Amino acid sequence: MSGPAWRPQVQKLHIYEGIFKLNRAFHATLMCLEQLENLGFFRSEYLNACKIELEHTRASANDELVETLREYEQEEGGRFYRMQKEWDDQFKDSDDVFFAAKKRKEEIKKQVRNLQRGLDRVKPRKAGNSLHTRKEGFAKVIVAAAANYRGLLQKAISDLG
Repeated sequence: MSGPAWRPQVQKLHIYEGIFKLNRAFHATLMCLEQLENLGFFRSEYLNACKIELEHTRASANDELVETLREYEQEEGGRFYRMQKEWDDQFKDSDDVFFAAKKRKEEIKKQVRNLQRGLDRVKPRKAGNSLHTRKEGFAKVIVAAAANYRGLLQKAISDLG
């Protein structure tokens, strides 16, 4: 069996290099404007406005380019995930599903035991003279619900066992 074929992606390298070069050119232009400003010959407000407009243009360009790259990289991630899964599936043991099911069954049993311990801690309160009738009724409903839930958990444990 052979897996999916991987090909080097030279175009991707050129895309990232192009974005780097574009940003390097923006930076170089900004540094030139800075040098012109330091000469003191040109109006600094005008040069500052040029720098702001240039930074805005750079941000807009990067936003569009990065958004396109993000979509592309997500598609590539999905494509390579499928290729990796196809490769891994070639070597998967058909009995692995049974081992995974057994492990999951043990996890469920552990969760049920933890829930059972929590329910065992819920004890009915003794009705005292200080409790109002509504509170006593509510406590009885809670205890009855806990007992019912405890019975369901015990049934689930016996079904798993």
